[in-house]
Amino acid sequence: MNMHSTRRSIVALVGSVSFGATALADPPPTAKVDVSVGSFQDTRGSVQCRLYRSAAGFPEEPAEGAIEKRTSIAGESVTLSFENVTPGTYAISCLHDENNNRKIDTNFFGVPTEGYGVSNNRTYAMSAPKWTESTFTIEAGKDVSLGIKLRY
Repeated sequence: MNMHSTRRSIVALVGSVSFGATALADPPPTAKVDVSVGSFQDTRGSVQCRLYRSAAGFPEEPAEGAIEKRTSIAGESVTLSFENVTPGTYAISCLHDENNNRKIDTNFFGVPTEGYGVSNNRTYAMSAPKWTESTFTIEAGKDVSLGIKLRY
């Protein structure tokens, strides 16, 4: 094999390896998640929603990878949007943070005194919502709309 043909083989090999690496590096198509939250007892404070990628911290604590959105309350419901969400399994928790302290307030017995809700609307009077009952799936390029009803 002469030097010229060896050089062409190396260029062809490098070109095919580069093409393959580029194809693998393309990010998966993302989606948007719209969350409609209501019905509020009053318009004090704000609503806080967190999008969780895993059970870590769900439903009350911020966690690595969780995305938080907040907005003021102007009526009986609000809509928040999470943009560019990669495909996977998620859960959302929402809080009517009446005093804007960024945490759920509870009474002496640990029962929440502010409105809260989760995706799939599975809330309980005497225990925290469960990750397994609150999850939903986001598929590549398919937007999701959820309605979360607050429990007071």
